[in-house]
Amino acid sequence: RATVINYLPEGRRFLSERFVTGAIRLTEISLPDVTQCVARQARAFSPGRVQWLLTARRAVFRCLRLAAEAEVGE
Repeated sequence: RATVINYLPEGRRFLSERFVTGAIRLTEISLPDVTQCVARQARAFSPGRVQWLLTARRAVFRCLRLAAEAEVGE
């Protein structure tokens, strides 16, 4: 539960930056989207903070992927 509480805001932040207007379409997220965001964060935060942000983002993406797979499987 603590992991979700800590990681969810980072996932929301990334998605809101990527999809400023309109619906969130996970299939539209590309590698350049992620690497550009990481590059911005690398300039703004300490290496430890960037590592934490990447861990959070991976966890959020993993959960989103699993949820999408479960939805398709229904």
